[in-house]
Amino acid sequence: MTALRRLKEELPVTRQTLRTLTALTALAMPLAFAACSGQDNNGSGDNQGGGDDVTITVAMMNGSKPGLDAAIELFEAGDPGFEVDAIYYESGDAFTAAVTTQFASGNGTDLVQLIGGRGAPYAVGPFVEAGYLLDLSDQPWVDSMYEETKSLYTVDDKIYALEVGLSPLALLSYNKDIFADNGLTIPTTFDELLSTCEAISSNTDLIAISFAAGSAAVDANNMVVVAGNTVFSKDPDWLDKRLAGETTFADSGWRRAFEQLQEMIDGGCFSPGTAALQMPEMISEYASGEAAMMFTYGGQNGRVKQQTPEINIGMFPFPGDEVSDTRLTPQSAGGLGAWISTKHPDQVREFLDFLAGPEGANAFASNNFLITGAQATTGDMPEDYVDLEPYFKNGLAIPDASAWWPNTAFRDEFGAVIQGVFTGQATVDSVLADADRLFDAG
Repeated sequence: MTALRRLKEELPVTRQTLRTLTALTALAMPLAFAACSGQDNNGSGDNQGGGDDVTITVAMMNGSKPGLDAAIELFEAGDPGFEVDAIYYESGDAFTAAVTTQFASGNGTDLVQLIGGRGAPYAVGPFVEAGYLLDLSDQPWVDSMYEETKSLYTVDDKIYALEVGLSPLALLSYNKDIFADNGLTIPTTFDELLSTCEAISSNTDLIAISFAAGSAAVDANNMVVVAGNTVFSKDPDWLDKRLAGETTFADSGWRRAFEQLQEMIDGGCFSPGTAALQMPEMISEYASGEAAMMFTYGGQNGRVKQQTPEINIGMFPFPGDEVSDTRLTPQSAGGLGAWISTKHPDQVREFLDFLAGPEGANAFASNNFLITGAQATTGDMPEDYVDLEPYFKNGLAIPDASAWWPNTAFRDEFGAVIQGVFTGQATVDSVLADADRLFDAG
């Protein structure tokens, strides 16, 4: 639930002062967004009438800032005849509140970052249903989208957003230097992971795994990844069966997934304060060398590198009970959708075409610690992800089932229930019962 999250809005410190005013106003007075940002009431830039001073606007989460800034710089260096102005939001709550209000009141930005599927208020599905998005099906990059995630941006056989990169929904990032200094090797089974936790907690002052269990989204996403091994590796159609009422969380491999979580808690894999740990604290804990591993979305390593550029990061999927069970769950890093009422559709399409091409895609992905769609398709990973090549090349990368949860509230409600396991207020049985209850309520 959002009540479990810390609302932490940190203002952008680069680009223009305009963005700072925009982010503040979007939180305090969302309906006055256009007036305070210098935009007119269609939200698509300062100069809506065309001419030589066209600016298109982009609403983006702050985590994507390094890549988008780099891509904009490259794009504008080519003198396209217009500018791209990005507005960044630090927290998901701030982004959701601002963006959904702006579009509902007719003040959308020209481009907006959206997640695929239906799993949040700012997902493609809800935005298409509300009539906010331009059909992009005729764009030249559509046919080259990564097939495993293309459906996330498709509604009624039409494409509504350009995917800007991918990264595992969650995996274990590890500090290679800490592992080397302590004679540790990458665990390939769940039992080996528990042994690694024990070796770290017994022989060092370090936290074995930093886990932002105070974030409902992290809790839910991480457990979907654990279930990738215990549920989806054995039954890829589990979600369809659950939607049809043919199975339950309690009577499936989800039980083993939560048993594994409880074993990790009991085995000393996490710090005592894990239940309250938030995303920024987890990133700092890992970046500073206080934790040997971090369990979260792989793209967060971009923020780790911002704090500690010299950190030597490796990554491996959460290991299954057997090596053959282990799967990688790629998550789309989101897409850019175009506001249906933009006054600059040609410029919007031109910028999207640039982001879809090699120069723009690589700039965005490499600076945000992501994988491009082309790299995911071929399995030829960038240097930071080279350890994951076998999963992409051998068909062991599976779709992210959480993108198709039954309603936009399920992830946060499910995550809040999972947090109770860390506090001792929930058991494996109670979490499974709550998961089925929340799913059926959708």
